Amino acid sequence: MKTYKGIRVSPFKVQVTADGQPLDPKPSQQIWNHSPDGFNWGYGGSGPSQLALAILLDYFNDPILARKYYQDFKWEIVSKLPDTWEITSAQIEHAIYHVALSPPHLTTSTEIKK
Repeated sequence: MKTYKGIRVSPFKVQVTADGQPLDPKPSQQIWNHSPDGFNWGYGGSGPSQLALAILLDYFNDPILARKYYQDFKWEIVSKLPDTWEITSAQIEHAIYHVALSPPHLTTSTEIKK
């Protein structure tokens, strides 16, 4: 089981590991460069998008799956993380399973064409 950990060292510095090794943002930035400054979490911005993409890219080892689910994963998990956190592969699987089986977002009545 893979484990991802993060710690906020200071207001502008974070450390993220995958099984004890630093998680490099560069592979995820080659897919979509949301944040040239790297990772962040606890809100819904560019740093959390980069982290969500990096975790799923590392976990799936598949850029297509990572791109498909990373925004939902950001909102479900990454945006809610505290300053120090740990996520296991089982938790990632659960989150992705939940997202994949959720019904699509409903459109508002003004978006429905008759």
